[in-house]
Amino acid sequence: MKLTKAIDRDCKCLRNYFCKKFDLMKVALDEERTALVVVEDADADESQAAYHGFSHLIIPDMVINTYSLLEWWLRKICEFQRGKKKLDKTYKKYQAVNKPENDFDRYHKYLTEYAGIDLTSVEDSRDRIDSLRKVRNRLIHHGGDIPSNEEDEYSCINGITVMSLSPIHYLVIEDDFIWDMVEHVQKYLHKAVVS
Repeated sequence: MKLTKAIDRDCKCLRNYFCKKFDLMKVALDEERTALVVVEDADADESQAAYHGFSHLIIPDMVINTYSLLEWWLRKICEFQRGKKKLDKTYKKYQAVNKPENDFDRYHKYLTEYAGIDLTSVEDSRDRIDSLRKVRNRLIHHGGDIPSNEEDEYSCINGITVMSLSPIHYLVIEDDFIWDMVEHVQKYLHKAVVS
C-alpha cells in the first residue's frame, strides 16, 4: 500500500472516531447538565458525588490522538526517506548531533536538512502543527493550565482561548481546532512522503 494512501486511511479513521467522540460529548454534556448536585464533605477521602462527568476529557484526548498519529507517521516517513535516499543516519542519530528544540523539530530537520526534502509549500501546516504540539504538551504536562505570563502565547493560536478564573488560567479548545489540525497533519505528512 502506498504511504499516502495509508496516511489518508488513518486520517479518515481519526475523523470518523472524532465524529463519534463529538456525539458522545453532546450526550455527556446533557447528562452533566441534568445531574443531581450533591453536597459533599470537603474533608472526605473519597468523592461523594452522584455523577462523575467526563466531557472535559474528550477534546484533550482528540488533541493527543492527533499529535500521536503525526509522530507515528513521521517516524515511518523518516525511515522511508532514509531507505529511499540511502542515508546513513537515522533521525535519532541525526538528533544527537543537531540538538533540535523538540521532537517535531527533530523530524522536520531530518527531512529537510538531512534528507533534502523541500517542505516550504507546507510551512503554514508546519506552523499550525507546532501550535498543536504546544497545546498537546500543555495538556499532557500541565493538565491544560496556563501560567498568566503565557496567556498571550496560547490566546493567539487559532481555535484556542484561555479562560481565566483568577488565579487559574486554562485552555479552551474549540471543535474547529481539532478538524483544522487533522487537515494540516494530513497535508504535511503527504508532502513529506511524496517529495
